[in-house]
Amino acid sequence: MVAVTDTHHCPFCELIFPNVAELQAHIAIDHPDREVPDREY
Repeated sequence: MVAVTDTHHCPFCELIFPNVAELQAHIAIDHPDREVPDREY
């Protein structure tokens, strides 16, 4: 089993992603009308 030590929460819903690439893809697909906040990951 792989432990996830760093997770990335969607700022627009309750979903959590294991990496930034998946988070960015989710936002582009599921929240296309939202602006992604500037943030260090």
